[in-house]
Amino acid sequence: MIKSHPAQFLPVVGDQLPAGFNFSKSDDDEEMKPPALTSSYISSIATFKDLSSDMAPILQVVTSKMTTEASSRLKKKNSIHFTHLRLRDGSNDVITGQLSMRIAHEGNKLDCGDIIHLNIFTPMTYTISGQDNPQRSPAIVIHTYSKIGYFSIPHQLNPPVRCIDVSMTT
Repeated sequence: MIKSHPAQFLPVVGDQLPAGFNFSKSDDDEEMKPPALTSSYISSIATFKDLSSDMAPILQVVTSKMTTEASSRLKKKNSIHFTHLRLRDGSNDVITGQLSMRIAHEGNKLDCGDIIHLNIFTPMTYTISGQDNPQRSPAIVIHTYSKIGYFSIPHQLNPPVRCIDVSMTT
């Protein structure tokens, strides 16, 4: 079995892309430029700035992993599927994303390099270091998205962005 590494080996004319179509234009052609990723989206969540409501963000999948978590309700055990993503924005910052349960299987088909448009989503922050070191990171829960393209991932990504401390002391 041959597995491609699109981040390392860029496509050439005639290659079949993960989206199912053939790469048929030269890199110089404007039509083959990838969709522009939303810049400063992740730092906006980390600094609690208002996000523009008229334009949903466009992010790129860095990794995708499906996990199964056990849940017990009313003495009955259930398995719940989640798809966890690491997404980058146009500023090369990376954010943790989780697909809602009903689209977890669909999201499991997302590959490294896929570019997605978030249609309905919830930005949030979460504590990553426990009670002793309560640093917070930005994250998003994705309810619906559209896959709009594919492009290779850059070799260098920024370290995780931390959220500012907005706690109040009285």
